[in-house]
Amino acid sequence: MTSSWAWSAAAPPWSPPSTARPWASGAASWPSATSTWPLHTSLLPAKEYALTDARIPAEKAVALGPANHVAADPLAEATACAKRIAGLPRQAAESTKRVLNTHLERAVLATLDYATSAEEQSFQTDDFRDTPARLTGK
Repeated sequence: MTSSWAWSAAAPPWSPPSTARPWASGAASWPSATSTWPLHTSLLPAKEYALTDARIPAEKAVALGPANHVAADPLAEATACAKRIAGLPRQAAESTKRVLNTHLERAVLATLDYATSAEEQSFQTDDFRDTPARLTGK
């Protein structure tokens, strides 16, 4: 069983799916991430961070929703959580996770066709084709 929680180290900022990263070619390059972000926070901050590429400090990521813990040792805390979940009655834990993930799946399915199409279209733009030269200075 895998965990659905996110731990963030206190120091590095969290980076959202973005239209501003030149190598990402827009939010459509992150179809599932941009489809699910509004489920983790409200639509307004999801739009702001996805469109501006602003880095999110770990504490703010917890407050907004894409992370649920700030930890000095994220791996140790995530491992401890996974062990607690593994100790639960298996069928109950699996069914609970499945019910909650149904919302996520529906959001992705509702937007995936458009996001995939938009991503393909973005690959054909001049600014996307010019990105390697901008990044390498050639």
